[in-house]
Amino acid sequence: MGLIEQERVGRAVTDASAESLARAAVELVDAVSSDDGFAKRCKALSARLFSAETAVRQIVSALA
Repeated sequence: MGLIEQERVGRAVTDASAESLARAAVELVDAVSSDDGFAKRCKALSARLFSAETAVRQIVSALA
């Protein structure tokens, strides 16, 4: 949850109630449609966390 909020790439819900999920969905749609940097931040975070280079560094670090 902290990463999502810190990077401003989405919404996180902790209680899974219908009201919370609906509110988060509306907030997410609003953010995507009104924040020009939203998609760019999502892509950058994905590249940073899930790139092949990141995976290799994690594997090498674990084996060291």
